[in-house]
Amino acid sequence: MRFVRIGCLAVALTAAGCSTFSDLKVGLQGMMGRPVGDLTAQFGTPLAVARKDGGKVYTWRYQHAYDHLIPEPTFVHSTLAGITGFFPIPTYSTETKIHRCTVTAAVDAKGIIQSGHFDGNRSACAWFTERIGRK
Repeated sequence: MRFVRIGCLAVALTAAGCSTFSDLKVGLQGMMGRPVGDLTAQFGTPLAVARKDGGKVYTWRYQHAYDHLIPEPTFVHSTLAGITGFFPIPTYSTETKIHRCTVTAAVDAKGIIQSGHFDGNRSACAWFTERIGRK
């Protein structure tokens, strides 16, 4: 019974994580046909604005760093409970990783959003989802 509960929890967490991407997609689709100012009100000042095909492409990026633990077992020669030998001591090193998400929106000459796209890690894209996605 305990394994069933753990399995259900894993499925629920996986499904919740997937909603980040689908909610962001739905949120961007909901912005189609609206002025780009509505999107900048949600995401803030864009990282870049480039001219393209008589319109513009706006780009926003969010990123965050986190420390990833890397197990590096160390063995020490010692006597424990009357037994002499090498015993493992759990030790870890850390590695800093970056999660990023980039959102782009193409607008026409009148500043109306024509298309939107995003790419990145689920945890970084969650920043955008919180601002535009379904609640």
